[in-house]
Amino acid sequence: MAISPMKYVTIIAAKQSLDSVLQSVQHLRQVHVKDLSTEEEWHDVFHNEETSTPSLIHQYDEVEDVHLSDEEALQFLNQRIKRIEDAIHQYEHYLPAKKLWEKLRTPLPSLSFKEIEQQGRAFDEHQVVEYARRSVERLNEIDTQEELVRARHDSLNKWRNLEVTPLQLQGFKYVNALIGTVPNTEDDEYINEIKRHPDFVYDVVYLNDYEYGLVVFSALPVEKMQHILQDFGFQPFEYEETVLPQVKLTAYEQEMDDLKQERQSIIQSMRSKQNELENLKVQYEYVSNLASRERVKRYIGDTQNLVAIEGWIEEEKAEAFQQELTQQFGHEIVIRIDQIEEEDYDEVPVKLKNNRLFEPFEQITSMFALPKYGHFDPTPYMMPFYAVFFGMMVADAGYGLLLILGTWLGLKLFQLAPSMRLNFRLFHAFGWTTLLWGLIYGSFFGLSLPFKLLDVTEDALVVIGISIVLGAIQMVLGFMLNIKEQIIEKDPYTAYTDGLAWILIFVGLVFFIAGKFVPGMAMLMTIGKWLALINVIGIVIVSIAKARGAVGLATGLYNLFGASGYIGDFVSYTRLMALGLSGASIGSAFNMIVDMFPTPLKFTIGIVLFIFIHLFNLFLSSLSGYVHGLRLIFVEFFGKFFEGGGRPFEPLGAKEKYVVIKEEKMGDY
Repeated sequence: MAISPMKYVTIIAAKQSLDSVLQSVQHLRQVHVKDLSTEEEWHDVFHNEETSTPSLIHQYDEVEDVHLSDEEALQFLNQRIKRIEDAIHQYEHYLPAKKLWEKLRTPLPSLSFKEIEQQGRAFDEHQVVEYARRSVERLNEIDTQEELVRARHDSLNKWRNLEVTPLQLQGFKYVNALIGTVPNTEDDEYINEIKRHPDFVYDVVYLNDYEYGLVVFSALPVEKMQHILQDFGFQPFEYEETVLPQVKLTAYEQEMDDLKQERQSIIQSMRSKQNELENLKVQYEYVSNLASRERVKRYIGDTQNLVAIEGWIEEEKAEAFQQELTQQFGHEIVIRIDQIEEEDYDEVPVKLKNNRLFEPFEQITSMFALPKYGHFDPTPYMMPFYAVFFGMMVADAGYGLLLILGTWLGLKLFQLAPSMRLNFRLFHAFGWTTLLWGLIYGSFFGLSLPFKLLDVTEDALVVIGISIVLGAIQMVLGFMLNIKEQIIEKDPYTAYTDGLAWILIFVGLVFFIAGKFVPGMAMLMTIGKWLALINVIGIVIVSIAKARGAVGLATGLYNLFGASGYIGDFVSYTRLMALGLSGASIGSAFNMIVDMFPTPLKFTIGIVLFIFIHLFNLFLSSLSGYVHGLRLIFVEFFGKFFEGGGRPFEPLGAKEKYVVIKEEKMGDY
């Protein structure tokens, strides 16, 4: 239950073996590669033009038939990954959607690292990616074209019964005619004006809520007709075709039908590419692995003939790693495993290593910050408090059972990502503490159990007292851990002023209160008063001694001023009672609502409502317990001793987004 011990690994190899060595290192997923470009002894190699060697990063773009290096090569790989991922999404979009249950139950395909590399090198991704791109591009064109044709069709459709075109009317010798629309009003003002006009005769082609479609005949010249009809709101029908609208509409309908059939054909073809899609997912993993290896080359030192890879590896894996690489490459490489010196601790990456009980809580620590290497992991100290705090704030046996059962089923039935599995295990642990506090408070889905140790409403002061006592224990532990932290930092002054002194002050205050209120304990009052006073003065004196001047006086007084913050910390712990009370009250209120239903409804709608509202209350209570628990951990606990500053251990490895890599021995590779 600590930070995994690390060792320093150095690999020296011939430059022509670099790609093979990196493949093996990536396959084992055990080495966090160090950036040698920042090291002083490698400065000339990376920054001196006279001694610099050609770039180690190379890629060949087969489509453009061009060799790339350095950032151009890395950019090419990034674009390649993006094109593959876009194609995956494009194919998946047109495949039948899986149901959520099926998605959760279906595991990712599993391949060995060797199989991914072999398939990746042999697969022609460009053809598959381009097919997806062209297909989607054509589908978008079809959508645009179909929308345009449909708009034209809809605009012309009202003239479907027109039996003459505007162009045909221009050939009439003895009569003139115009085709167009006039507004349809409540009093038919415009159509009546045309009807009453002595020079006009009209035929109604269509009528809707907005307008009349007309063919107007007259012996008047066309220009005169247009001038008169303009006063009646007449709008000419713009139609330049020689065929009747009905014929044009039939052509539009045929065109839309052809587009629809083409779309269905393309979609059907996309859906038939399931095998290509699976290969494309493997290709994504292959190219991502390749990109990771190429990016890491920026951190590698090289001379004219040799390359040097340096980094960190977990101590327990170092010997096996050395043996496996030596077995594969023999005398082609030199591997050295060294102890890490204390002066190098600041740059060593950190990997938390806890047992199965504490492991899910590592993500809480990482959310705040990772500890520095050489220090200690606060997770085991934080875990009991966070679990108890969460349970105390949700505090319902029914909710606890739901959390336990729901997370257990999820872990057993669903194929979850590693991070999601940790979350399920975290809330599984919360379920047990929620069940425990629910039994203590006698609450089961807002109902009162026949037995209880405490009543959160009637024994509110007792619950507040328990909350403050838990807070005091956590704060004292925080001060003790601060002492441990300062001993690691070799700072005994701060160990006293920020740790031991405050513990003794708290003990003194407890003695003082006990001596005042407990009969026969008056002596404790005197002991407590002097114990607290001596350490208050001690904080100032030690601060002066540390600073060796008047500045220490100001520092000591400022440190004492922090006591006001500690009072606020104690108040913060009362939220343990407040949130537990609010959750129980809301649950009881929901039950009262259901209980008001008539008897027939209680066992129909009432049951459904009961389930829904308690699931909703469980969600709200869990969210409150999670968030407020984080605050009590991050501020009131970690704030006493934990600064963090560590960086995560990130070994060169595989992405595993679409494919899980099977565990295999190095000899199998």
